[in-house]
Formats: sequence, C-alpha cells, structure tokens
Amino acid sequence: MAYKAKKSLSGQYLGNFQCKIGYGKLSPTNCVWVGGLSSGTSYKDLEREFDRFGAIKEIRWKHVRSIADLAKCFPSQWSGLLCLKNSGFPCRMHLLNGDPSLLDILQEGDKKVLRITQRLRLDKARLDEVEKRMRGPYCLMLATPSSGAEELIESGGLQSRPVKNLLTYLNQKEAAGVILLERGSNSWVLHVFPPCDFVSGILTRVAPKLSADSAKEFLVAILVKN
Repeated sequence: MAYKAKKSLSGQYLGNFQCKIGYGKLSPTNCVWVGGLSSGTSYKDLEREFDRFGAIKEIRWKHVRSIADLAKCFPSQWSGLLCLKNSGFPCRMHLLNGDPSLLDILQEGDKKVLRITQRLRLDKARLDEVEKRMRGPYCLMLATPSSGAEELIESGGLQSRPVKNLLTYLNQKEAAGVILLERGSNSWVLHVFPPCDFVSGILTRVAPKLSADSAKEFLVAILVKN
C-alpha cells in the first residue's frame, strides 16, 4: 500500500500543493508498535509473546479509555487490605508502570494488610516531591475494590468497609494515605492517592485516551524510596 501510494501520488497536486512522498528516516528506538489486536487481547497475552525477546520495560495501551479497561489490561499483582484505624478496605493492585521487582516489597512476609499511618497533603510542593522520587526506582499501581478478605478482616479485628469510603475520607482531608514499608536496610513509602488532577496526569501517561468521566471508585498507589 505504501509503495503504491508513493508511486501514484508523488509529484501530484493536492489542491495548490505538490506532493512529495517518501518513506521517512529511520531512527533507532526500543519501542515496538503493535496493531490489529482484538478487544479480547490482554496484557498477559502481549507479555507472553514478547518477553522471550528480552526484558519488557512497559506496555502502553492507547486504546484504554476507562478504569475498567486498565484493570482488565494489567493483571492484579497484590490482593489484601488497605487499613485505616479500625477499618479494612479490601482491594487488589494492578501494576501499571515502573519496576516489577519492587513488588517483592509488598509480597515479603506475605503482606496482606497495608496500614495507612500518615497523610500527605495534596499541595504542589509535596506532589512535586513525589514526582521527583519517581525518577528513581518506583512502582505505579491501580487499586480497585475486591472481595474475599473476610479472614483478614476477622483476624485483624477490623470492620470491612468499601473502597469508596476510603476515597471519601481522603478527599475530605485533601490528602493521600501514607504507608511505610521496610526492605532490608532501605525504607520505602507507598502513597495511596484518591482520584485528583495529579492522578489524572500520571494515568494519562499510561493510557493517553483515558476518559475524564471514567469510574471514580479506585485509588492509585505509588511506591517510592523514602
């Protein structure tokens, strides 16, 4: 098709302008564009096909338009409870971007309960600091509601609450939740953000066509070094 277009249209006029058609210049890149995928193609399908050629840094889905699409495309990597005071919020986390090896921090010792102990104000200076730390090792995760955490709720003496209750709390406080984690001699911070302008900007890097009217019952978790 490209050859036929070049042969037929090169030198021809479109309106008042003469066409000059070529193939363009090749530039080295580590990105591969994949088209012609069906709506049923999943993140894991692509990962399985392409990881045999080397380590995959990231997979971007430009057709993703909703939070449900994101959750479908990116597999769940962690499932458990986010806790605040005596409330437990069952959820699962989907890795969207960053270093997958850092997920070990959540999985060491079979961590199924992540407790929010501090808050981070959603002001520019603090958000700029989080963005700065994302230049180093980090994980970007989508947290969505889940079920089946009854045993964790009972053993922890917690009250089960829906994720939307945690969203309401964080929005009222205009803050993100802060979870402190340890890995060897290093300390890490897991920031749990409600939907906000900062989160929208981060998510559109992964899914540029994500709708602003997308479902609001979700959190975004960013793991960075303390």
